[in-house]
Amino acid sequence: MIAAFKPIIFVAGRIIDDFEQSLNNIDDFQYLLNKNGWVVDNISVSQLELVRNTINISDSVQQIKDLLAQIKSSKDNFNNLWDQIFPIIQNTYQIIDNIVNVSSNSFSFFPFNQPNFWTEFGANLFDTFFSKYLKIESKVLFSVLYLSDIITETTYYPVGDKRIPYIKYKINWSQLGILVTKPQNLINTAYNWDDPSGLNYDKVFSKLNTAINLFGGNSERILIDKSNHERFYLHNTHLSDFGVEQLNINILQYWEPFINNYKELKLNIIPVPKSDLSQTIDGLALQLARAGAYESTFMLSPSFYTSIDSKLGKSDYLLLKVLPDSTQFLTNFSALDFNTEFNFTYLPQPSVLLFGTRATSRLEFMGVDFSLSVLGEYNNPEFIIKIGNGKHVNVPFLNFTFEPSNADNFIQKIIGANPFSLALGGALRWSSKFGFGFEGNTSFSIEIPLKDQRKNKDSSTPIQLETLRIAFATNGENTDLNLGLDFNLNLSVVKASVRNIGLKLRLSDKEGSNGKGIFNNLDFNLGFKFPDGVALEIDAPPVKGGGFLNYDQATSTYTGGLELQFSKISFSAIGIISTKLPGGEKGYSLLVIVSVEFTPLQIGMGFTINGIGGLLGLHRTSNPDVLRAGIRYNTLDHILFPKNIVQNANTIISNLGQAFPARKDQFMLGPMAKIGWGTPTLLTIDIGIVIELPDPVRLIILGILRAQLPSAQNPILQIQVNFLGIIDFKEKYLSFDATLYDSKILTFGLFGDMALRLNWGDRPNFLLSVGGFHPSYTPPPLNLPSMQRLTIVLADEKNLKISVESYFAVTSNSAQFGARVYAMAKAWKIIAEGELWFNVLFQFSPFYFAADMGVKFAIKMGSKTLLGIYVALMLEGPDPWRAQGQAAFKILLVKVKVRFDATFGRQRAEAIEAVKVDDKIKEALMLQDNWEALLPYQNNQMVAWRKEAETEVQSVDPSGAIKISQRVMPLNTVMHKFGSAAISDFNQYKINTTSVRIENMIVPAERVQDYFARSEFSNMTDEEKLSRDGYELFDSGVLVGSNENQSSQYAVHKHSTFEEITMDSGYRRKEDTKFAISEERLKIDSFRGYTTRTGLSRARLRTTSVGPAKIKLSIKEGEFVLANRNNLQQVGGGISFANSMDAERYLQQQKVLSPSTVEHWIIANRYELA
Repeated sequence: MIAAFKPIIFVAGRIIDDFEQSLNNIDDFQYLLNKNGWVVDNISVSQLELVRNTINISDSVQQIKDLLAQIKSSKDNFNNLWDQIFPIIQNTYQIIDNIVNVSSNSFSFFPFNQPNFWTEFGANLFDTFFSKYLKIESKVLFSVLYLSDIITETTYYPVGDKRIPYIKYKINWSQLGILVTKPQNLINTAYNWDDPSGLNYDKVFSKLNTAINLFGGNSERILIDKSNHERFYLHNTHLSDFGVEQLNINILQYWEPFINNYKELKLNIIPVPKSDLSQTIDGLALQLARAGAYESTFMLSPSFYTSIDSKLGKSDYLLLKVLPDSTQFLTNFSALDFNTEFNFTYLPQPSVLLFGTRATSRLEFMGVDFSLSVLGEYNNPEFIIKIGNGKHVNVPFLNFTFEPSNADNFIQKIIGANPFSLALGGALRWSSKFGFGFEGNTSFSIEIPLKDQRKNKDSSTPIQLETLRIAFATNGENTDLNLGLDFNLNLSVVKASVRNIGLKLRLSDKEGSNGKGIFNNLDFNLGFKFPDGVALEIDAPPVKGGGFLNYDQATSTYTGGLELQFSKISFSAIGIISTKLPGGEKGYSLLVIVSVEFTPLQIGMGFTINGIGGLLGLHRTSNPDVLRAGIRYNTLDHILFPKNIVQNANTIISNLGQAFPARKDQFMLGPMAKIGWGTPTLLTIDIGIVIELPDPVRLIILGILRAQLPSAQNPILQIQVNFLGIIDFKEKYLSFDATLYDSKILTFGLFGDMALRLNWGDRPNFLLSVGGFHPSYTPPPLNLPSMQRLTIVLADEKNLKISVESYFAVTSNSAQFGARVYAMAKAWKIIAEGELWFNVLFQFSPFYFAADMGVKFAIKMGSKTLLGIYVALMLEGPDPWRAQGQAAFKILLVKVKVRFDATFGRQRAEAIEAVKVDDKIKEALMLQDNWEALLPYQNNQMVAWRKEAETEVQSVDPSGAIKISQRVMPLNTVMHKFGSAAISDFNQYKINTTSVRIENMIVPAERVQDYFARSEFSNMTDEEKLSRDGYELFDSGVLVGSNENQSSQYAVHKHSTFEEITMDSGYRRKEDTKFAISEERLKIDSFRGYTTRTGLSRARLRTTSVGPAKIKLSIKEGEFVLANRNNLQQVGGGISFANSMDAERYLQQQKVLSPSTVEHWIIANRYELA
């Protein structure tokens, strides 16, 4: 175990050894003095010998060397560790004490005769050597201590003759405790944070700059730039930004001049005042800015990389102004809400040893994540800074490994000879809303293997102990100490394994509650700890298999699986039961997948049924996004006929939980089948059809197609296609996605994605793509993933890479295709790299054509280009045709570039004959299919409709309305064209009426709208066609009457009248029969009558036992508004438009009437407003 402390012990040894060597060499000693600020260049041998004899440290140095040699040669099997450590510490302090207490009167020569020499020299000696060692050998620890101001590194300017400035190191050992308990106090004191005198930003920048450069980073201090000057100092009457600097940290900076490829990501730190009235610099602004086009993850070095998960554009920035008492957020990003994260990761390869060696007990630094996140709404965002475990570092960042193999026999007898670890995870988190805190539970666990304890015991016992688990965890309210045991049970044909069963001791804080614990506010509870899991294995031919059952107490979830093989029939089942619904609501959810595979059964045409199964979900829903991602990562293999359930239990359960999360009152049911073809089977398809209801109603088709040709033993072609189809009946939406997974022809890998989208609702659209889209085409927002080109990889070695890519896409108004060939060869430091590509885009209406092609080739030595050729051509048209080209050639230092851009041909002319639209619009308005009778919305129908023969006459409910709407052209809109043709008669049609007279009754009328493709009747640029919505709302007709819900009281009060009859004679009136039918018959007929069966009648009988009506969310249609381009605040008096064309027309009118007022007005969607 002492080996774990050897590096720390050897630090003292290295310091003393280096100092002793300098005492034996004149040049080394003079260099040491110069480094401590003394100008000395003429020390003689006799003078050096006098110094050596005066400080008298030879005995202490020799004792330290002997002890270190003994520790180095020992096998850690001696009992008294401190017998070696204490003498080393004592002798080290004795050496320092001897130096400090030397009297300057003992010397007559400079600088040893100076009054303050020995005190200053001795005090600095240990701190200087120790700090420099950390700076070289343990950069992480040095940076932490340096930034927290425990280690200070200052340029000291001594006063006196023959004194020069020098770097002075000081270690404030007393501050180590504050670093652990109150780190914020340490920061406040070090940098004057929250101090009336203002922030010492110069010290902040200096220390950050040193720490960044220590790790090979790139940062620079520059004068504050113009934009930040205008942002923070322009209106401040007390401060001037003259001389104020900002620190720019270059996270990523890459430039490839030959192809003009530039990427940059910077973190800028700016000192800022609290307000325009502040007289001091009070805080810091953190600004993230990017430039260029790049991927979302960058490898900065084998150990450092950064990732971005953001909606930021190329010119957008995020800026956080951090002050002692508040946090402000600034951005030019126009989204209403944020989900942006910048992540910086350090994953050392291998891990950093803080002490110990790889073969002995050790403390290792495994890695750390630093993330900066912006979450929430634009007007009230939350800024989060987190360091520790995160997205990329999912292992504990500190790991202590105890290695007992070199310990004595007594220690090995107790805990065995196998090592075990203690891990520390979690993350320190700062939020602009909630301040500092820890994320995750503060916990550690120890696992002590018990296998070695069984070696000399009777192995015939059915119970075998495996592991002793000791775990400590706290969540801020309770502290748990768990003692668990893993053991195996072997009963010959049946084997069982139980994991972590034992005792749990909970310490609870009762303060603030009415109850009291055993020790006043503290309460102890000791109870039985249920096992985390039980696994079972059966080996009793012909039955083989196994299963598991796990319980997660944190989520109240039971998971289980079973896999059995009986002769040629295999059965598998997996299930998840949660006893809590999302949000902690009471209830349950269930997900079960069952499958059976058997000997193939012939069904004709060479096809066979190889297996059947099913899926059942109660209070479960589907997550389409997870399922779509799953086809890329082969998650469907865990849903359709899963294999090796016991071995892959954790992965299968996790994937199922994400794909089918819990949701109250949502249900799923569907069959599964495994279909094969050929004998033996050459092609199989695993397919499942799942129906989800009631809200939303979805039909989900998921499957895996596998083929191995000509045989499974010697496949030349190996194909696996994972696919997913979803029909959402509520959203009137169909999607189909497919991807190639683990596919190849011979040894060449095959990759690619396919997507189909069809929307038949209010915004009809269509899209089909294999391999993606044209680079300049922006697909509509149809929830498309990032698509991989259809690719064959002919070579993928370190020194040779060859690949061929292609794509094809068809949309409602375009066709696109293209291809790319890439090759790279490397020999020694010489790299040859080439690329050939072409892209073609056809637009149907109006017809437009664009094609580009190019080739580039380069020979490089390292990062320098020796020979390079680049040619790119583009042709678009017609009417006019435009040809563009660029060529570049480079050989060594000679560069030649050529460009051309030519336009020829005539402007686009209307080749199609002008059309008359008057007949078309009148015909559309009179078309019977465009007249629709509408029933009152949610009104109770008290009459039954008799079905009549179809005629041109339509019947309308007296309380309803009739809708007249057409889709030929928009009304109340000036049209520039009709399709691709010009208009020869009228370019605008209106229905000018607010009411309609029917006989003597006035019926109100109002406009109705429908979706039209604006490009069909308005001249738009190619950029506008690609960036605007394909369909927008325009007036299409009128609605005569009203279909709004009409209501009245359930009962109407009626005033009764009566007849008075005087009977004063002997005449007897004959009693009339009250009813022509019996009372019983009347009741039967009334129950069967239409009035009783109406919704109004049934509403009176409905109870509220099902609870209140569900709250349903509605999505408001998008609308266009006028906004100020500088702050995205709405202007123009709150006016809004259903389509962008009306908004543009109104803005043009205002520019004529008041040009200065509308100078900064733009058109925006309402959801883009700030």
